Amino acid sequence: MEKFWMVWCENGGTPTAQHQSLRSAETEAARLARIAPGKNFVVLESVKFCTIDDPIHWYDTDEVPF
Repeated sequence: MEKFWMVWCENGGTPTAQHQSLRSAETEAARLARIAPGKNFVVLESVKFCTIDDPIHWYDTDEVPF
């Protein structure tokens, strides 16, 4: 799995769009902030993911599990 970024708003909905670059997520956060003044938009970076193999194994996002 490749690293990705998401934009989250406090007291907002669940983020669903994955951005393939930090710059893209920053641009989206700025766009959303302009249309919702006073709200905080946070850029989140993926750092780990897990999958259930047996046992559960954690992977860094720049590690390829296969």
